[in-house]
Amino acid sequence: RQATEARVASIVGHLRTTFASLPKSDRGAIGAPAARYTIHRYFIQRHGWQIKGLAPAGQAWSSSSPVAALGDRMSEDVHNIFEEHLGTHGFDLHEVAVLAATLENLIHAEASGRLRSTYTQLAQDTESTLTAEDAMDVV
Repeated sequence: RQATEARVASIVGHLRTTFASLPKSDRGAIGAPAARYTIHRYFIQRHGWQIKGLAPAGQAWSSSSPVAALGDRMSEDVHNIFEEHLGTHGFDLHEVAVLAATLENLIHAEASGRLRSTYTQLAQDTESTLTAEDAMDVV
């Protein structure tokens, strides 16, 4: 739990400037397009990632929800909780950071799973050091 809270706090720090520049509701929350934009910028700046469901794909920022980026990796109940809260209240800075951290966790888990699968297919031990040739095979 402490590691998660520290990670969310770090993400809050990265999002703070972008979040501060956006229009907010009376309660200091942003709507779906602004949340999408904020999370998209975070992933571009921090990781260089284009996330399907966040990027505008050459179009103007639409009103679609950033929760769509969760795809089918989360239960419908989790989707509904995020969507309902975003639609009713908007997201404050901490809530945007929590969604970004959730997406980041899902992406890391998927990448780790694919890497483990690749190691297994190539009969490599995930705990050992690879030679340069073996590393190229994995890539």
